[in-house]
Amino acid sequence: MATINSFVIGRPKRNYSKAFWGIIGISLVLLVLFQGPAQAFNLGLLTFSDTTPSKGEKVSTIATIDINSDERIDITRLELLVNGNLSKQCRFYPNASLISGCEGINISRLANNISYAQGYGYSYNTSEYGYRTGYSNGKLEYNLTFDTNYFIPDNYSIKLRAIINGVYFDSLIQNVLINSSSLSALNSSYYAGDNSTINSGLGILLVMNSSSSGNMTIANYSTNFLGNIPSGNISFEKFYEIDADSGIRENMSFTRINISYLDSQISLYGIDESSLRIYYYNLSSGIWEVYNSPYGGVDTENNVVWAITTHFSIFAVFGTAVSSSVVSPSGGGGSSGGGSSCVYSSKYNWNCSEWSGCTLGKQTRICNPKNNCGTTVGRPETQRVCTLLSQLFDIKFELKDSKIGTSNKLSSIIRFESFGNVPTPVGLTYRILNTNDDEVYVDKGEVIVTTEEIVVKNFENLDLPDGRYNLVLTTLYDGNITDEFRAEFVVGTTGFLPGSSDSWAFPIIIFGIIVAVVIVLTMIYFSNKKRKEDEEKIVLAKLNNGENHNGNNHNGNNHNGENHNADYARNSSINSLMGFNGV
Repeated sequence: MATINSFVIGRPKRNYSKAFWGIIGISLVLLVLFQGPAQAFNLGLLTFSDTTPSKGEKVSTIATIDINSDERIDITRLELLVNGNLSKQCRFYPNASLISGCEGINISRLANNISYAQGYGYSYNTSEYGYRTGYSNGKLEYNLTFDTNYFIPDNYSIKLRAIINGVYFDSLIQNVLINSSSLSALNSSYYAGDNSTINSGLGILLVMNSSSSGNMTIANYSTNFLGNIPSGNISFEKFYEIDADSGIRENMSFTRINISYLDSQISLYGIDESSLRIYYYNLSSGIWEVYNSPYGGVDTENNVVWAITTHFSIFAVFGTAVSSSVVSPSGGGGSSGGGSSCVYSSKYNWNCSEWSGCTLGKQTRICNPKNNCGTTVGRPETQRVCTLLSQLFDIKFELKDSKIGTSNKLSSIIRFESFGNVPTPVGLTYRILNTNDDEVYVDKGEVIVTTEEIVVKNFENLDLPDGRYNLVLTTLYDGNITDEFRAEFVVGTTGFLPGSSDSWAFPIIIFGIIVAVVIVLTMIYFSNKKRKEDEEKIVLAKLNNGENHNGNNHNGNNHNGENHNADYARNSSINSLMGFNGV
């Protein structure tokens, strides 16, 4: 009986031990998978070819991604983070095609010794591990060239970032110091409150239509380091390089630039005051481009040159030379007999309004005399032929997330693609309607569309109760052309698992489920083990009682067929439990 008892006790203990450690092993594997491919690759960014370049030079470096795993890793995108007075974020795909924010940065792919196919690995946007497409076992290598004309002089720290599985992986930081001998002043200011940045020392005012705030930088150059000016113009020696954090730039509809000047400067440079305009330098074409009406002009009464822009760049003020002549009060070519002469100057002679809109192929303006010496000499034209330029758009409107926990998480994206040939102001009206179509919110904005614009609207101060709503966008352009767009969204709890806006919580929930399953299975294991041990104790107790009883019968010489049969009947269940069908 001793051998049988040992067999009954040992078998369940061995099987349940294997099951328990198997559960623990599976749980550990699942937890490792949720960590993502942290050790599957290495990011590298080499030292730049010149770490202290002068503005206008080009510098380069090599970026590498070594994937040392046979598992498939699908890289969402890559980013270059450039941090100085201002931050820039250049986003691009693994094939080196650009996404956004890469002005002044050229990216070309060098290495092509990496496999991109199907296999087991990590998803790019979830924590799932399985059979999918991705990069494996090789190297991605890129040549990065920076044109310093696109950067305000400063000390920049630069690093490479890869986004996989919603997790950021960064390289070591490289530093580049951009110098400029012609830089006379560098001003960084905070943009908030009244949406304006003023620098009285530089004589510049910026009035912005942006839904974000942050740092701005204005660099003032004492000379024209670009080396050229528009043909037929005189430099006013006002050169400004303006830039802002990506948050301001990406959420900016337009900015009005006001640059002030003095009458003494007009006389000093011999410039026709009415011809003053703000220009911006197009780094791609190498040409200064002017802001004319309705996007630029000069206020001669207040001595301000202004422009409305949708981007930041290098800006300057130019004008044409003044033309003068001497005429008599009667309009003759001179004076005699002691009469006094009148010196004609276009600066004082005519005060003209801005050109009107294009109507029936014509534009008009009004020019009033200021000091014309009694003549019409030099009177500017008041009518000109024009062509009505087309203003055609493809507009796409969508929500970042249609299911949000609180209303201040609401965010919308408008994408404009212009098929016309003129920058066009577009009025924006946002309205929120409840399920009864009652208006519970309204706001207005404006954007100037040139070729392609993206407007992000964040409703950070919105406070709505839980429920269903419609966000209605109305656009107005070209005087009377309107379009309306609707997008439904839900405020409040939307289910057990979080939506995309709370994707960080999904791995935590899964982790909690795994831990709960492990705890439950562990409790079941120990409960079964305890039950088996109790059953075995009962079996041993009955066996011991049976042996003692039989021993007492033998010692009492009372062993007969009836008593033996009774003992056998009492122990039949024990024999069946032990797996034996006989004595």
